[in-house]
Amino acid sequence: MLTLVGSAACGPAPDDDVRVVGHAKISALHGGFRGELTDDAIFGRAVEALGDLDGDGVPEVAVGAPGFRQDEGVLWLLSLAADGTVSRQVRIGGDSLGDDPPSARSAFGGALARLGDLDGDGVTDLLVGAARDRQDGLETGSVRVLMLDGSGGVRRSTKIAPGAGGFTGHVDVGDFFGVSVAALGDLDGDGVADAAVGARRNGGGESGDAAAGENTGAVWLLFLTRDGGVRAHRKIGATSGDLAGALAGGDEFGQSVASLGDLDGDGVPDLAVGAFRDDDGGTNRGAVWLLFLQRDGQVKSFTKISQTSGGFGGALNDNGLFGSGLALLGDLDCDGLPELGVGQRRSNDGGPDTGAVWILSLRRDGRVARHARIGRSADGLAGALAPAGEFGYVLTTPGDLDGDGSTDLVVGQIFDDDGGSNRGSVWILFLRTREPDCRAG
Repeated sequence: MLTLVGSAACGPAPDDDVRVVGHAKISALHGGFRGELTDDAIFGRAVEALGDLDGDGVPEVAVGAPGFRQDEGVLWLLSLAADGTVSRQVRIGGDSLGDDPPSARSAFGGALARLGDLDGDGVTDLLVGAARDRQDGLETGSVRVLMLDGSGGVRRSTKIAPGAGGFTGHVDVGDFFGVSVAALGDLDGDGVADAAVGARRNGGGESGDAAAGENTGAVWLLFLTRDGGVRAHRKIGATSGDLAGALAGGDEFGQSVASLGDLDGDGVPDLAVGAFRDDDGGTNRGAVWLLFLQRDGQVKSFTKISQTSGGFGGALNDNGLFGSGLALLGDLDCDGLPELGVGQRRSNDGGPDTGAVWILSLRRDGRVARHARIGRSADGLAGALAPAGEFGYVLTTPGDLDGDGSTDLVVGQIFDDDGGSNRGSVWILFLRTREPDCRAG
């Protein structure tokens, strides 16, 4: 049983809020997956639910393996059965990306975000990060907007990088632009979806953030066009976006990003950003920033969640990297506000670097009302995770996969050794939550 712990005044009684009642594993050896995985593929470094892409009644999940074939990277679209096994798979990478594929060792597939139907053809489209992609021989990173067809094929690919796709922002070599991506919805109100892109090693270079120190990190907001290009952009970092003085060198702000929807109720989408090497409370314990945005992407206000701030009472270990992954989970506890899933890839729950996922029940101001943890010691998952697998690097929700009325969860475990060293895996966690009770009124 996972109980959301906190003040009862913040929502319904916490008993039995979230339980893991079953799980399925997808890897080189399990779950019906028949695709090729090389050693160090880190399958599960990115996961994103796509809904029912092909209209067959079965949901699809995109899974990135950026270490595939010495960091060439590949993306898999998996059709999932109700028991969490793979019924069909489609591979995307290399030649399927058109006449301008990612460069060698680009780590394509390291970040994923569902954009919705950007081009209006009735099929959802996908944003994919390649944080080590090269432009003119320089490793600045890139993202690609993939216009998909109903079978999971790529109709068109638009590359966004310094000087490409309409993006004119300055990115330094080694910034890892594209290490994380998120779909924000229509931030600026022009009728087209917009996106956030993390660059966790920004800082200390020529981009204007030198004063912040090395690897402070930044996030770029991209205002998109229907063809997948960039109409305008805004940078949020140590010296831009009204976060001046809030970030420190080495925080790696932008490691993860996730839409919060309109958390504060002002009609504008908000954004969560992970800074997994923040030192609040201890070395590299990590933090998550909740940014309340204006239509132009400027930060109106923010709340920081860490070991020492934001109302979070969970215990984090040094070098635990809280904030390595983020996902909006919906309203699991029936308090009218969404829960945020936060990965802690080096949690020591059940063994060194086993990893864990935190479920945070949020208030409108971004502070934590209650929390729960899913890890190796959790009921329904006890003993299933191996130490050093780093479960919780990323996560997403496919909705109610098994049809029991509760939201389920997909979590990556990048250093799983099924079939070979660090090939990676994905875990489907079947949850039992309060959702059926509150939906029934």
